[in-house]
Amino acid sequence: MAERVRLLCRARRALVVIAFVAGGVSLVASVPASADQAAGKGYLPGLGDLMNASMQVHHLKLWFAGHADNWPLAAYELKEIRETSEDIRTFAPKWQGVPVGEMVGSLDGSLDHLDAAIKAKDPRKFDTAFHELTETCNACHAAASQPEIKIIEPIPQGGGSFADQDFTTGKGPQ
Repeated sequence: MAERVRLLCRARRALVVIAFVAGGVSLVASVPASADQAAGKGYLPGLGDLMNASMQVHHLKLWFAGHADNWPLAAYELKEIRETSEDIRTFAPKWQGVPVGEMVGSLDGSLDHLDAAIKAKDPRKFDTAFHELTETCNACHAAASQPEIKIIEPIPQGGGSFADQDFTTGKGPQ
């Protein structure tokens, strides 16, 4: 079991390195398997990187895939969200004293509901489960004293690159 975990960590680190190099970012070394091994050894994604560059992008793409009845793509994006949750547990278990690694576990139920909706190819259940996921994200943001980070269901005809985030301050009309 330990050998399998070690091999999976190596494979994931290699993929992260390939992804960043392909994206034009050069890395000094591969991603360490844990935060304890990170000191001075290459790129370690921070919580903001994991949330903005991965979680939020997959949240957005999941919604669009589900609304296009592209169930295989929706299943893929859901898998990516699960993997990002695991990465958060590994690379950013605590942020400013907040146990975010534990907190992302609250997504599991919502992700399971989304999985069932996707397998059933049921748009109504998908919308309900997606709304639940989005609310769970916002509950975590509030619990981490970051309520200004408010994720929403995407705005199909607008919103720019982040059509799934409310950038208003909550003051005045929305």
